[in-house]
Formats: sequence, C-alpha cells, structure tokens
Amino acid sequence: GAYVTDTNGDDWFLHFQDVYAAGRIIHLQPMHWENDWPIIGIAKDGNDYGEPVKTYKKPNNLVTNPYCPDDSDDFNSDTLGLQWQWNANYSNEWYDTDQKNSRLILYPVHKETTCALADTKNLLLQKWTAPEFSTVARLNVSDLATDDCVGFVSLGVIFGGLGVKKTDNAYNIISIRGSQTFHNEKATSTETITTLETVNKLTELYIRYTVKQVSL
Repeated sequence: GAYVTDTNGDDWFLHFQDVYAAGRIIHLQPMHWENDWPIIGIAKDGNDYGEPVKTYKKPNNLVTNPYCPDDSDDFNSDTLGLQWQWNANYSNEWYDTDQKNSRLILYPVHKETTCALADTKNLLLQKWTAPEFSTVARLNVSDLATDDCVGFVSLGVIFGGLGVKKTDNAYNIISIRGSQTFHNEKATSTETITTLETVNKLTELYIRYTVKQVSL
C-alpha cells in the first residue's frame, strides 16, 4: 500500500484486499496523523489505531469531477477498451469489431484437445466488477464451423464454462468444470466436459452469469 496527499491537503491510504480467485480489490481509506503516526481508516471508541471503512465520502476534488474505469460493452471502436484482457499475448487476428452494429466478432483459434479451458490463450476476460453482479451475453453462432466452440467462462483456480460446440450436423450445449493445482510454480489444469443438450439448429443464444456472496 501507499499513502497519498490530494490537492486539498487531505491524506488517503491505498491498499488491496486479497479475495482469492476473484483477484485483488483496491481500497481507498481515509488517513490522518496523531503524534506523528498515521491512523488509517476510522479510530473507534478512542482507540489509537484505525479500522477500515466500507463506505466514506469521496475526496473533495473528485466530487465534481468523478472518474470510473471503462465498463462499456459497446464495441464501437476498432480497438478493445482497457477493461478487457486476453489470457495470453494476443493477435489482432483473433477478433474484429462491427462498429456499425456495436458487436464483437471472435475468430476461432486452434487449440490442442489436451489443452484445458483455463489454459486456452484466446479467452477474452474482464475482472469482476463487484462482489455481487449479473451479466448477460448474446452469442450469434450461425457461422460456427465443425469443431468450433464458443461460450462464457468464469476463470480462476476453480473455473467453469458454458458454451456451444458445433458438430457435423448439430450443436452441443456443453458445460465445463475444472480446477488448477500448482507445484513448483507450475500450474496443472484438470476439467470435466458434459453435454447438456443437443439441438439440430441454433442461430443465437443468451447466457447469464451471476455472482453472489455466500456465508461459509
């Protein structure tokens, strides 16, 4: 972490919270000084130490000029927004944008049958945006060729996916569940693929992805 002083002279502390497979969340905490020691968060009941706050007023200089990370799913540019990231060093041949209709076009990339979903290089990803959220993807699969596969993925040490795989004369709706283990900094992925349904014709489908907090 680190502390910063804003243009109004107020002190703030930046730190991250480790949320395991969901990554790390950046927090901005209020900070002040007592007896030349920093008190981070709010000191309750006369304590000489601070406790993190979940909600707090914004820095004054941001109230009239708020800023938030890119979060649009409008594909109206020839490049992807900074909220998107690939699972490996990417190639421009992997995708294109239909700016007129604000659509993303993904092209198939060869993958060995022994390669697990989590190790697939052309996964297009975003960080989780909140502890709880729901998102919907609309997929047009009319141009899939035999053995092409496309879908929605939740990537982490425990990963899963829901998608469509084209066969010679049908479309298989598949579920993928797997996990990664690490030994000497080397990751090994194992997964199970299940066919949920087979349909003869399919042009478009919607996939909903929902994240909820649970108490363990």
